Amino acid sequence: SWMIMCSPGFCALASWPALLAVIVARGRVASTVEPYDRAVAQPLLDAAAERRANGDVEGALAQLVVAEEHAPNDPRVPVLRGEILHAEGRPADAAAAFRRAVYLDPNPPAVLLALARAHADAGNRRAAIFFTEQAIFRSGARGTLRQQAERSLERLIFPVIAESGFGAERYVRPEPG
Repeated sequence: SWMIMCSPGFCALASWPALLAVIVARGRVASTVEPYDRAVAQPLLDAAAERRANGDVEGALAQLVVAEEHAPNDPRVPVLRGEILHAEGRPADAAAAFRRAVYLDPNPPAVLLALARAHADAGNRRAAIFFTEQAIFRSGARGTLRQQAERSLERLIFPVIAESGFGAERYVRPEPG
């Protein structure tokens, strides 16, 4: 698929992959979703988190349905839903929730890594590798999240590491400053 790009005094033939490379090189993908007011969903998110802490998982999920009705473009709502579903042993449902969050805001590497882990737990290794790579790309050159994502990628690519116990997750101290 080719297209002609013309600007005053310049016409060039460019491919879609080249245009995509330019967009990716800028480091962020623009979201096409309308902006949202964080204050609208915050009390509902707090109520859902409190219900979850009290052991009322179904109540927390119901509270998140209400939150999504009031703030449909807030990515924090599906992130919390995904966290709850993943903790409850429903990784496929968690992956769907995290995908919704990535649709609303495709840039946070922590959400991409959570999506990758949900896919891995659901048995979709290919999607897990893809989203782990995206988390690494978006996490910057250094930091705890990047280290976690790189270790996750190693375990996904080389399952023998995970099976041997060498790839067990361990706490990584945040870097000072």
